[in-house]
Amino acid sequence: MRENCCVLLNARPVGVPGSEFFDVVTRPVADLQDGQFLVHNAYLSVDPAMRGWLNDAPNYSPPVPVGDVMRANAVGDVVESRHADYEVGDRVSGTFGWQRFAVSDGRNVMRKLAPGEETSRALGVLGVQGLTAYFGLLDLCTPQAGETVVVSTAAGYLIYFGVLARAANLLLVTFLIPPSAVLMGWAVHEGRVFRALRLRRAGK
Repeated sequence: MRENCCVLLNARPVGVPGSEFFDVVTRPVADLQDGQFLVHNAYLSVDPAMRGWLNDAPNYSPPVPVGDVMRANAVGDVVESRHADYEVGDRVSGTFGWQRFAVSDGRNVMRKLAPGEETSRALGVLGVQGLTAYFGLLDLCTPQAGETVVVSTAAGYLIYFGVLARAANLLLVTFLIPPSAVLMGWAVHEGRVFRALRLRRAGK
């Protein structure tokens, strides 16, 4: 029987979540039922949005229940299957959580990766962050060359907006609050597509 290593949420964090709010446990992988398949995760995501999922408060996604596997996007390989649409060897990305193995019925799958596709890109430029930036900026905003784009947070999509803005000949203005100011150095030195305004917290 396969053993699964899982990271569980053990309490609602206050402020910056540390390791004390999580437990690492090992438990057997459940037997598959008809219509299910087993994914062996290769990469797990750590995204800014996950902090909001830890709060017991309204959000676009329900809070992670205390005691559950930490919700996260992941990418991995199908290693067992009793599902007609997924075969052993398929590489998939989805909301599989912080765990080595995930049992799925397909509803939490985002997509199958193309043969030869770089696996880690499914959590980056071809994942939720990259696709949000691409379609949000180019499809919905339809900016014209020379225009200025203002992004009010450096929570994670900023790098993708920067690359897209440069390709579309746009000026990207962003507001950075330490420690996000690290991105400002990258922006000025490498991308040359940002006008970064470093803000000071109230009282500092």
